[in-house]
Amino acid sequence: MNKRAGRLEWWVWFFGASFIGSKVGGMLDGVILTRGVRLPDSALPQILLWGLGHAVILACVLWAQQAVTVRRARDRDDSVWPFWVYAAVVVGFTAVTILLAPTDLRIPIHPAWAWAPLVLATGLMIFQFGVKPGDPRGNRWGPPPKPFISFNAPKPDNYRAPPP
Repeated sequence: MNKRAGRLEWWVWFFGASFIGSKVGGMLDGVILTRGVRLPDSALPQILLWGLGHAVILACVLWAQQAVTVRRARDRDDSVWPFWVYAAVVVGFTAVTILLAPTDLRIPIHPAWAWAPLVLATGLMIFQFGVKPGDPRGNRWGPPPKPFISFNAPKPDNYRAPPP
């Protein structure tokens, strides 16, 4: 396995993990939570199970995202600090959501502003790892990564006759 990841590989793995995590979290919500009805206080074991399930899903998603982001940072021969900012914001956002979802508590700001740190952190990730090109030469992490998807099939005009 190459120790460096290209931009396309980062996009596929980073947002693929987010997509799969959101779908699994949605299935967990459908199993534990009822539609539009908050759980009663007597359902504390269900609430704890729901929160624990989302924490495990988040840990798996962040692990996959961290693995590909480290490889992408190696391709750029750069630091991974934007990922840790992103991870801190995502964990904080998820923790607040898990704490507020089964209760009637409300945050003291408009709900649309609660998304701002998450959007900014994701934008930082996209700019740092999804937009900026990698080092075209080999660096201390190895040669440049091969294309994630390659369409270099043999061409019909490259036939060579066998030697006599």
